Formats: sequence, C-alpha cells, structure tokens
Amino acid sequence: MSTTTSPMSSSKQFQEVQKRLQSLAKRVQPARSTAVADSGVSVRNTVTSQLSSAKVVAPTTQIGDYPAYLQEAAKLHKEAGNKLCGESRWAEAIQCYQLAMEKTPTDPVLYSNRAHALLKSGDTLKALQDANYCIELLPAWERGWARKVGMHQAATCVDVSRSTSC
Repeated sequence: MSTTTSPMSSSKQFQEVQKRLQSLAKRVQPARSTAVADSGVSVRNTVTSQLSSAKVVAPTTQIGDYPAYLQEAAKLHKEAGNKLCGESRWAEAIQCYQLAMEKTPTDPVLYSNRAHALLKSGDTLKALQDANYCIELLPAWERGWARKVGMHQAATCVDVSRSTSC
C-alpha cells in the first residue's frame, strides 16, 4: 500500500529527518581514551558526513519481486522476531529474522532488525556486518545508518571500558 505525498510535505519530511540525523550524529561521542580517540573522531566524522547526505526512502522499495506467499511468511517471521525483541529474547529473535531473510533476502528491514538483536546479544561484529549490508541494500534509508552509528558507539565503549565508562 503506497501513499502519495505532495512535494511540499516531502520536502518538510526530508528536513525533519535531516534534523534527526544531525542530532543523532551529535550524540555519537568520540572515545574518551587517548588510545582510541583518533579512531572515534574519524568514525564520527565519516558517519556524520554520510548521515547528512541520507534521504528518506521507504525500505519496501528494495524487497524485490518475491511471491506473495514468501512475503507473507517473511512478514510473520519478522513480526515474531519483533515480539521476541520486545521480550529481550535475542537469540530467538535472531532466528526469526534469519528465517524471514531466507524468504526475502533483500529486505533491508530484516538486516536492520537482526543487527539490533545481535548487538543486544553482544555480537557487535555480526551486528556491524548486518548494518553494513542493510546500508548496501538501501543506502538512503536512515535506520541503516543509525544502526551503524550504534554499532560504532558500542564498539568504542567496549574499547575504552577498561579505563572509563561511556
């Protein structure tokens, strides 16, 4: 089901998203440790520049031409994964998202959701891989970039956790 928006509301929506992205980029804190500070700043600057050029795009534009029964099955698995995430049952949620990906492997929402569950379960490297693939599938979708920011922020916190807290 698609909705049409006037160019004016689309422009206003784009400006609102740009403001949210700017705000998100400002919240990414560089590392407090001098050993990690340079890499933290460079990651922040890279992500900030990429976020500032992001555009609002509906993620459904990349799902592809899959049969309705596969799309429905993927939707059911995704909804189950979302419910499990809400209950902090990360391993089960990851399995649900994986099953959904087997049905619609080019849906960036599934990679974004699984990245979140992987991060929460402590698997930052796999979470970053999913966030990167989400961005590869749909570079203009802000949530993919937001997931990547979260992964870098979590990795920075882990690197400096021995000396300071984030």
